[in-house]
Amino acid sequence: MRYIDTLCINCEMSNSGWEIAQLNSSHVIRFDNNNYHAYCPFVSMFGDVFFTAQQLQSEGILDRPYKVAVVIPKIEKFKKEDAEDNFTRMKFILNNFIPPKYGIAITFYEHWQEKKVQKPFGPFVMWPYKDQWKKENSDNYITIQRVEEIEDNINYPNAKEIFNRIVDECDKLAVKYKFVDYTTSMNELYNTLLKSKLLISYTGCSYYIAGGLNLPTLGFGDHRYSMTDNYVNRKHQGSKKLVPTLTTAWGEWCIHHGKILHYDEINGLHNRPQNNTINIGKVETERDYTLLRSNILNEIY
Repeated sequence: MRYIDTLCINCEMSNSGWEIAQLNSSHVIRFDNNNYHAYCPFVSMFGDVFFTAQQLQSEGILDRPYKVAVVIPKIEKFKKEDAEDNFTRMKFILNNFIPPKYGIAITFYEHWQEKKVQKPFGPFVMWPYKDQWKKENSDNYITIQRVEEIEDNINYPNAKEIFNRIVDECDKLAVKYKFVDYTTSMNELYNTLLKSKLLISYTGCSYYIAGGLNLPTLGFGDHRYSMTDNYVNRKHQGSKKLVPTLTTAWGEWCIHHGKILHYDEINGLHNRPQNNTINIGKVETERDYTLLRSNILNEIY
């Protein structure tokens, strides 16, 4: 076990160093060998502890920084061509999240995992970034997520063909676009999305960064989290009747009731459904193309 560093977010490290989270007396996040590079576990696991800290502090249960220990197998790049390693990316996300009321202290440790036992996780918490997307502040382009990293992944069949159809349609519409992927640095990815009119992505990588920025997103793919018009009936917070809700990758993993924990400065902590994502499926039916074209043109113009 190797101590790496402690981030004090909305708090300061004291001379006594009490903020350093000890593994036997604090909340512990363990990233395992299967999930210590992807953005989905980053934003979902970190979002969960930010929610916990804000909930305890806003209710008067805790009046000092919440302490969290994070154990990662090792610090390394996802690909050799990446701009930075996983630890740098984790720190970027944490430092750009809206901090809890009385702060949060996050201590990182490095420990290799011999057994590859994966802890279940899912995007049930959409924690916001300090910067929030606003259409009036965006530039005249859309962002498209590349698919090279998932071409051999059985969970994303036909990804390249779908991606090519999207790019062809954008060319026909004469829309300016930028590409992002896992080799894009966090700073570039973050700022590209913040200034973009729209993101078009499979349900991974930039899809989860866009959620915290509240950037309009079109989710594509050949599975149920991005199927066009894939609605289920659920009771929303404050509603007495079943309401059709689009199934997306937000709050749909594992055994879950489909609600997502949100936080914003106006509403505080709440469970309103994520509604800035629209599915365009495999982009092969006329309905798929209609959603793709109308949303691009609506955001651009």
